[in-house]
Amino acid sequence: MKSLGVKISFLHRDEDNFKLFGSKDYSNKSRIDFNLIKTSIGKKLIDGEFFYPIDFKIDKFDELQNEVVESWYELESVLEIILESDEQMLTDIIEVL
Repeated sequence: MKSLGVKISFLHRDEDNFKLFGSKDYSNKSRIDFNLIKTSIGKKLIDGEFFYPIDFKIDKFDELQNEVVESWYELESVLEIILESDEQMLTDIIEVL
């Protein structure tokens, strides 16, 4: 059974402007309106575009695992997506809002 979910795409830039790209899919079992999701995510952003990955239950990139200082990630996009039946394994978007 397919259902709606949310995909957050992001990147990390280091001091040499090297970029690591990633994304995370979330289920939307609570059926929260997508515009409300985008607004809620926007309120959690630093300067309107940055966030700490832990706030969105996103694992650090492997290359950053040994960093002592928590790195900011830059939000690229928030999209509504269609999920396949394995959605129960995903974090529900309500847990990060």
